[in-house]
Amino acid sequence: MDNDELRRGRPTVWKAYDEWTAILVGDALQALAFELVSDGRRQDDPHVRAELVRVLAIASGSIGMVGGQMLDLEAGKLPDQPTASIGDVMRLQAMKTGRLIAAACEMGAIVGKGSPTEIAALKTYGEHLGAAFQISDDLLDAEGSAADVGKATGKDAAAGKATLVGLLGIEQARAHLDNSINSAIAALSAFGTKAEPLIAAARHMGRRDS
Repeated sequence: MDNDELRRGRPTVWKAYDEWTAILVGDALQALAFELVSDGRRQDDPHVRAELVRVLAIASGSIGMVGGQMLDLEAGKLPDQPTASIGDVMRLQAMKTGRLIAAACEMGAIVGKGSPTEIAALKTYGEHLGAAFQISDDLLDAEGSAADVGKATGKDAAAGKATLVGLLGIEQARAHLDNSINSAIAALSAFGTKAEPLIAAARHMGRRDS
């Protein structure tokens, strides 16, 4: 939908094949996700399987990825749209990107039979991690090269897209990135050393080069 021709240094599906193939591949992959999380051979507890399906459906749908993508597309095509606020950008990004990342963290806690408090903590971690991922992605678009990032850069500014980088500038966007990383790590405090891999994943967001 954003017409990127490269991802991770390789042609995107619509570019390598055609648009209808890309749409159908997306449909098939979404169906596959639900097939995997509902498969009794992978998870024998039916209550866990049902909860995984519920969480993934919410994160994927109108108040998650699909809704966020719609907001993003509308903002890009309306000629007289009002100037987006920081809150508008964060809401859009939380829906489009953050909800799925938060869902992945929440679903891991569900599979691990975590307590309600533990599940909530990992969901909060995922929400902040999703915010950090999106800000770091916007910074890469503004500062990176296509060769390093593996996709075209400078697209957001050229298209007039509302991002935290565009609204606040590089330095303040980096401050928001640091705050998101720190908030993600703080959400894991109750887990002690068991959370070290997740802490490393959060810190990686401040060092991304692709």
